Amino acid sequence: MKSLGKKLLEAAKESDSPLAKMIVDGKYKTQKEASDSRNPLKPSKKRNRKRRNKSFRKPTPKDHRPEVAEAKPQS
Repeated sequence: MKSLGKKLLEAAKESDSPLAKMIVDGKYKTQKEASDSRNPLKPSKKRNRKRRNKSFRKPTPKDHRPEVAEAKPQS
């Protein structure tokens, strides 16, 4: 059984519409491919994501309370 993409490509070869010709030549991109090439991640967005993740990765200081620190056995 053929995949849908191959069936569409064969149908495009048989048809004579301009869109079909673009698909056969490989000039036509799907919407996702086109948006990926046109709009890479904006630097500010990238920077914000890094900044957001930084606080997430920091280990939290748990034993800053004196009563908990004293109760821990010293090894």
